[in-house]
Amino acid sequence: MIKPEKVTASSELTKFKGHLAKFAADGKVDGKEYWCTDFANKAKGPHWLELDFGAPKKFNQIQLYMYEKNNFTQLFNNFKIEYWDGTAWKTIVDKKDYVSKYMRIVNGLDKKDKYNVELPDPAPVFRFSPLSASKVRLTVSSLPDGSARVREMLVSMSGGNVAEKEKKASANALVKYPGIYCFDFGPAKIETIPGFTKVSANTVYDAGKGYGWTSAAGMLDCDRRGPGSLRRDFVVSENTGAMNTFKVKLPSGRYYLYVLSGDGVLPSPGCRLNVNGREFDVPSNDTGDFCPEIFACDAGKDGLDISMKGIGILNSLVIAPIKQWREFSEIINSITVPDTGFKKDVQPTHREKPQISDADRKQGYICYVNSLQQRIFPDTTPLPQQVNNTVEAAATPGEIEAASFAIYGVNDVADLNITLSDLKSETGELFPAKDIDLNVVRCWPQRSGHKGNAKTWSVIPELLEPFSAQDVPSGISRQFWLNFNVPENAKPGLYTGSISLKAANTPEKKLALKFKVYPFKLKDPEDYFFAMYYGGREGSGYCIDPKNKDADMTQLLDMKKHGMNSVILTFGANWSPEIAERLRYCNRLLDEAGFPKQPIPIHHQEITPELAAQIRDLVKKENLREVLFYPVDEPFNKKLDRAIEIYKKLKTVPGIRTYSTVTQNDVDKLGDTLDVRTYTIIDYAKFEPERISEECRKAGKSFWWYSNASREYPDAVRFKAGYFYWKTNSRGQAYWAYANFQDDAFNDFDAGSAEHCTVYFKGGKLFSTIQWEEIREGINDFKYIYTLEQLIKENIGKKPEECTKARKLLDDIKADTVVDLKEYQKRFGEQIAIHIKSFWGAEKFDTYRKMIAEEIISLSK
Repeated sequence: MIKPEKVTASSELTKFKGHLAKFAADGKVDGKEYWCTDFANKAKGPHWLELDFGAPKKFNQIQLYMYEKNNFTQLFNNFKIEYWDGTAWKTIVDKKDYVSKYMRIVNGLDKKDKYNVELPDPAPVFRFSPLSASKVRLTVSSLPDGSARVREMLVSMSGGNVAEKEKKASANALVKYPGIYCFDFGPAKIETIPGFTKVSANTVYDAGKGYGWTSAAGMLDCDRRGPGSLRRDFVVSENTGAMNTFKVKLPSGRYYLYVLSGDGVLPSPGCRLNVNGREFDVPSNDTGDFCPEIFACDAGKDGLDISMKGIGILNSLVIAPIKQWREFSEIINSITVPDTGFKKDVQPTHREKPQISDADRKQGYICYVNSLQQRIFPDTTPLPQQVNNTVEAAATPGEIEAASFAIYGVNDVADLNITLSDLKSETGELFPAKDIDLNVVRCWPQRSGHKGNAKTWSVIPELLEPFSAQDVPSGISRQFWLNFNVPENAKPGLYTGSISLKAANTPEKKLALKFKVYPFKLKDPEDYFFAMYYGGREGSGYCIDPKNKDADMTQLLDMKKHGMNSVILTFGANWSPEIAERLRYCNRLLDEAGFPKQPIPIHHQEITPELAAQIRDLVKKENLREVLFYPVDEPFNKKLDRAIEIYKKLKTVPGIRTYSTVTQNDVDKLGDTLDVRTYTIIDYAKFEPERISEECRKAGKSFWWYSNASREYPDAVRFKAGYFYWKTNSRGQAYWAYANFQDDAFNDFDAGSAEHCTVYFKGGKLFSTIQWEEIREGINDFKYIYTLEQLIKENIGKKPEECTKARKLLDDIKADTVVDLKEYQKRFGEQIAIHIKSFWGAEKFDTYRKMIAEEIISLSK
């Protein structure tokens, strides 16, 4: 690599760190730093980047690392590379239609061409006869969003691709365990990683090798150049008639199969796998998403025949005996977690081996009932007091309430099926099993700690998947999550039923299931705001386009089910002409979904006083929801000066309110121009709720707060959404984010930051998470408190003794509720621990709720 003495550009982005021109020639291709043109100040193309070596240098190769993101949308379509010969610029490379030609084929109708097309290289190497020059210049004239981004431009002699050599040197070398079979599907010419065997569409079954296709008619190989060795390429089945069958010769026994299916360029179609006569679904995925599926099945004397039905994609496959579950887990975790830069973070849980009785050995497993706030990891073991054959829960009519139980394998348990009976009350009322959702809690690799750009990871319980038959290896726990959807007209009383557990190799077992319906309904806190930022991938949104109504409605109903009563929208700068119709559409959707008329914060960076006045008039004329004007998000540091100017102008418009996500410094500087002050819960924000609440009351402003919703810490999440929210005296809580995916939604490590989400999507369906359910639980905690407080107000003159008793309970709970961040510093070593740690034991949440419910019943008589 020839290092330049100076790097200049037509413009560079100074608004954020790490995007100056110099970063395009620092020898690093994988970091966060890269050159970006100054889109913040609307820099116009053509854009150029110039490397000045100070004196003539000899070179014969240039490699250009473009900023590849989200399906090649940041690659250059038309670009030119030139050198300075001392008097004029001379062309080395002149590329036109670099991306669009390929995209026309991919978006065309010919299925074969879609997968056979040669992709544009995001890091093309240009080789030529040696020449000598003091300067090299890149000029870009056609871009998807008008901005140019370059990770690195390497100029070298004799193929000096330093960055690529370093990248290959750090390739992940997976350990190959005897008895475990690892396959990487795709073109034979594409290298795989150590420990994996390459399988192309032309790999015919060979009894000596013990693997290959016995039926591969109509199959194609495809290479998408990325992301990663085990995701970049695949085989695709084009045969919609007969099945394509991949055979693996292995000893008879019980096996786990890990199947990775996805496409970095197109949505993957999903398929049906037939494994030795048993069928499994491989769901479709969005473009760039690779959701791994894990199945268990039996291999006979002839091994496994894995057949693909219909059009389907296979990227990689791992097959391991159930008894080698730990080695299997190590391999599949390594497929997701990078081998460098991330440290394993062992999470606290109970791991002491339980006492195993003869009855346990005969049964093959131990059932235990855990609190919703206890995380059950694969290596969690039951506490003696948790070993229980009864699952219990309670809720009000119209409420959703959860319960959890787990299975600890004494022996290897195969094909465990769980069924729920209908529940009946003593008076014969029915709580049908169809109103109870039974889910399996999926544990998978996630960034730990405070998420974001954390460099620690662990296998975390997060995703809730509808129940399917499960294998539970010996010494491993598997958690199950029940959501009781209590009908609005449910009669009060105790409902009883059973949970039946039946495995292929163990005796049937029944657990008692008890559910209490309280004789009251929760009051709706109409003056309080609960909303979720959507997030979405770059360029996406929700509640803005009628073409997406079905998806919008599904997500809105899900948000409402989890306690949200409004939305927070983002309107792009170029949407001003369409803003009226977008507002109408959003309001129609919210009405149809049954949302109350709460205000809607709308983030629109280019909002002007004139446009704000038009929106205000539209809202009043058509009786739409109030719009909270939100031009600047988190106006920290350099953004603050801009925010001061914009908010001052907006407040010249009578009858509007403004909103932003802030620290105390922002509030001090923005002053009276900021109406809804949504604080971040962190020490540098001076989050002091008692002071903030009083200051907002005196100033006639609103105190809200916002938080990261994606952290998988159920106790901390529930605490913030409920008891903490109540004690802070805040009027609103907002969360980031509903579905803010970076690149691959199912890979927490493939971008600079973690995925920020509370739900996932696969196979066209929405999947909840533990943190999303805990937010709902927390908001319901708040509703129980709110209901009791309202009853105290209503009954203080009629039932003074009962009201005094109820008020004392609330006072005691409030005294036990820690909202002072300094206390978190003392207890846990950092104030930000509020987001991942709890002062309370896992059981205290439900103990307090039960006590509150008893006081509500007393005052309701």
